Amino acid sequence: MILNEIESKLKEVEKAVYYGLADERSKWNYIVFSRQKMTRSQNKTGDTMYYSVAIVRENYIEEGIEEKVIKKMEEIPGMKRAQNDISYSYVKKPNTNIVIEVAEIIFCKAVKI
Repeated sequence: MILNEIESKLKEVEKAVYYGLADERSKWNYIVFSRQKMTRSQNKTGDTMYYSVAIVRENYIEEGIEEKVIKKMEEIPGMKRAQNDISYSYVKKPNTNIVIEVAEIIFCKAVKI
């Protein structure tokens, strides 16, 4: 199953990997992945499934981790980085002054109907 493949590849980059949402008791250094959307191809012979991978870190994301995630995800047959830019967002860790940086990378894979 593709979700198991994604989890396995991401665990080669980061031990703490979650699907959908992170465990609320977890530390703030992890990767979360999920299905984002499925679009129908124009020729109606298949669809494209989009997956979101979010790298979450206290303070800042260390240099180079985005590239490691992209490389590992693209080792999955048919998986490629979508045309979207990598987006960054910031939140404050509850009850602290610690900033959390989140990088979201979108991937896509063709799915035959």
